Amino acid sequence: MNLIYSKKENPYIYIVLAILVFLVFIAGIYYANYYLWYILAPVVFLIIKGLNVLKKDETPVIKLDNEGLTVLKVDEENILYKYHEITEIYMDSRYLNGFIKIKSNSKKIHLDSVAIPILKQKEITDLVNDRILK
Repeated sequence: MNLIYSKKENPYIYIVLAILVFLVFIAGIYYANYYLWYILAPVVFLIIKGLNVLKKDETPVIKLDNEGLTVLKVDEENILYKYHEITEIYMDSRYLNGFIKIKSNSKKIHLDSVAIPILKQKEITDLVNDRILK
């Protein structure tokens, strides 16, 4: 078993926000006679941000293999947590990052898991919990 889970930011959030800001602009023109340049900058920023996110590749975050769970870091060294050291994993994170707890340390080790799809998060927790219980 050698599974790698990646995260990717959702670009549609920025595009929807740009549409909402533009609709507020249209309502403002209708009701209060605002001018285009008051709202043009945020709309352009949100559209450019959404397009930049579309161009970005997925970032690997977690790797599961037969040895354990590896937390993949971009600029730092990857950290391997063996299954027999893990006591708990939590990763139902719609707006917060997940975490794991290990036996030797009572602190939570945060996982960068917000942008991993929810179904993949459940798959990760199921796989790790199966290994923990063995």
